[in-house]
Amino acid sequence: MTSAAPLSLGLPGLIARPSHGFTLIELLVVISIAALLVAIGLPNFQSILSKQRLTASSSELMTALQLARSESIRLQRPVTVRHSGLIASRNWGAGWTAFIDTDGNGLQSGATETTLRVGAPAAAPITAIGNGTAATHITFNGDGSASAGSAIVIFCSGNALQVDSQSRSRALLISRVGRVRIATDNNHDGVPEDDAGVAIASCTAP
Repeated sequence: MTSAAPLSLGLPGLIARPSHGFTLIELLVVISIAALLVAIGLPNFQSILSKQRLTASSSELMTALQLARSESIRLQRPVTVRHSGLIASRNWGAGWTAFIDTDGNGLQSGATETTLRVGAPAAAPITAIGNGTAATHITFNGDGSASAGSAIVIFCSGNALQVDSQSRSRALLISRVGRVRIATDNNHDGVPEDDAGVAIASCTAP
């Protein structure tokens, strides 16, 4: 018995071939595998995104503070960075303004108190809270020192310092001499430590 010849479409060189598609079961298997991969990868993606936002927000304020200090030395007069939150709210996450503080009172007023830089509010769920000496502002004197002494601003994601020993926080440390730096985590528990090596207490009480 001879096999049937392929069906011609009536055009030279064109031969009809049987179509091959996915069966319903194959589609369900592919969808199940894709859903599993998403479920596995989503927490890692969220962790990476959280760290990127923390780094961006803390680095932006650190750059502004370093600029304020360098300008205070250059101009030989006070320069202040003040948050845009409610008075005494300690909420640096609301944004901030760096300006030449001619009278050194921590408030921007008058034509001579020029704005140097403005920071936008932090994207949710990022929070940024200052300690007592950074309750409303940080002022650098003409010699670059911090007028109110050492200060801390803690950045957190979702009000958590760490989750499963993975960091969800960054801390900016401003020393009395005006040095600004990102706090380290020497014991690798996900919680930043101050200049004395003491872990930051919480996202609301640095």
